[in-house]
This record gives sequence, C-alpha cells and structure tokens, in this order.
Amino acid sequence: MQTLSELLHKGKGDSDENIIASEIKQIKRGDVPYFYTYADSLSLYGDGEELIKNRFTMSAADHILDNLYSMNDKDKLFDLTYIDRAVRQYTAKLANHEQSVNIRPERKGVALSRDTALNEARKIFDEMYELRIPDP
Repeated sequence: MQTLSELLHKGKGDSDENIIASEIKQIKRGDVPYFYTYADSLSLYGDGEELIKNRFTMSAADHILDNLYSMNDKDKLFDLTYIDRAVRQYTAKLANHEQSVNIRPERKGVALSRDTALNEARKIFDEMYELRIPDP
C-alpha cells in the first residue's frame, strides 16, 4: 500500500488527495476503485462521499438537455438512417437464425417491416424533437 500510495501521489496536486485516499481505501477492502457523479451534480463522488466539489462545469442532466435543444433536422435524419440500417441488419439476421434453428412456428417472432419500423421511429423522433424535453 505504501508503494501504491507513493506512485499515486507522485506528480499529483493537492486537489487529488481525496481521490487517492478513496482509491487506497477501496483497494484495501478488495474493491475496485470507482468514481461517480449524480445526474444533477457537478461534484465527483467515490465510496459514498463527495471527493471533489464542482469538478464538472455542467451536470450530466444539463449536458443531455443542451444536446437535445441543439438537435436539428440533420441530427434527426442521421438517427433515422441509423435505425434504418439496424432494422435491415436485424431482419436479415433474424431470417438466417430462424432457418438455422428449429423453432416451433407458434413461437417465431415476427419482425417489423422496414417501413413500419421507420414510421414508428419517425413518430417518436417527431415528438421528441418538437417537445425538446423542457425540464429534467
């Protein structure tokens, strides 16, 4: 632990002291060190306590809302194209899987048609882009 502590402290500033202490505490009890934040927080947490106050300039929730507000028709087209490719691949894989595996007819899943899947995705995206999700 002493060697690990020295390595972690080497070249680190005072602001990292809480993180290093948390890492060592977690390793001593056989846990893998991890850190997290809350959706509406700017701080970094570890082992149940706040380690660095105001570590981030924007909370995760604000970052998501910022991305949603900046979406435009180009983003919408990209998303729909991505879904279209995924649906095409899924339908092909499902057909190959059902041919290679003995599945009873009454248990076979029926894949959505490409057009149906795209229409449903378009409805969802239209609503999402129109609403812009006004609050968290």
